[in-house]
Amino acid sequence: MEPYERLARTKHTRPPEIIAADRVRAPRASRSSHSMARVLKEIGMPAEFDAAVFGQSELSEGKLPRIKAQRPRKGYHHPATPSDIKEMLTYFGELSYYGVREIQLAQSDHHGSSQKLSIAKLIVPGKIILYEQPQSPWLLAGALCGEETEILETAGAVMESSADGLRGRILWSPVNLRNFMLFEGLMHEVGHHIIQQFKGKRTVQVLRLKDHELLAHHFARRCRLEYLSFFTEDEAK
Repeated sequence: MEPYERLARTKHTRPPEIIAADRVRAPRASRSSHSMARVLKEIGMPAEFDAAVFGQSELSEGKLPRIKAQRPRKGYHHPATPSDIKEMLTYFGELSYYGVREIQLAQSDHHGSSQKLSIAKLIVPGKIILYEQPQSPWLLAGALCGEETEILETAGAVMESSADGLRGRILWSPVNLRNFMLFEGLMHEVGHHIIQQFKGKRTVQVLRLKDHELLAHHFARRCRLEYLSFFTEDEAK
């Protein structure tokens, strides 16, 4: 995207990967740095990877964001645990959490009252909220839009609807729902955060909502492919 191409050329900034590695000082050198560089390059964000910076063995471990978990309500749960979140951020390295101050597992009051799905949101600067989810199946009033249906089915959800289209059910396996929260929830919001973090106006929306959402969506999808392909390769060895 043109705004991001300009960012790396200004005299007052360095590429985001270099800034994040320098300031967070994490040792996730070989795998995490290359993984995130590939993700950003494939969605059109700057990904000038500097192996000399990311590969320093003397770098001390970076501090992951604080994770706070609010007790879910009866009938609800947090599909992705704090340990799952730490593992995800550690895999993708310092750029995925640089500037993220807090990740909160919180209650939500949307499910059961409408067809709106409350998954996650970013509160700028640097706070990501992942909402509790009802136990499978999810019961919805009304129909989801085509884009939402595609995202859910791609994540492994089984969609059912009544003959009149006024009611629906979404069935999940525990693994698919956990991964849905980690990628379409956590990493989607990390994508929004990265866009804001390296534009210099962290409390102001720096892109049109449509463009912001599209980049975050592609970011989350590429993170899913990168992460799952790595473990598929390991199992094949």
